[in-house]
Amino acid sequence: MVGRIASPEEAFRQGLHDLGYIEGQNIVVEWRSAKGNADRLPDLATELVRLKVDVIVVGLMIHSLFVALLLAKLIKQRDGGSDGMGNRRVT
Repeated sequence: MVGRIASPEEAFRQGLHDLGYIEGQNIVVEWRSAKGNADRLPDLATELVRLKVDVIVVGLMIHSLFVALLLAKLIKQRDGGSDGMGNRRVT
């Protein structure tokens, strides 16, 4: 790729494209942002878990670890303790 990428979102789209995915054609991306407000993260995480998305990508922010741990807990609760691959775990 030549040139400069305008935003992290555009870099993500370009990375997907490089892997053969084109948003709106063979992949759907549900964009969410806390817009710098960490208090919004639990609600956003809960919403994504309810949508039962296949993959969650967390941006490079200080609260990323918090979001990842919260998502793991919410998904485990939603799936009744399953790790998503048919195995049941307690952590």
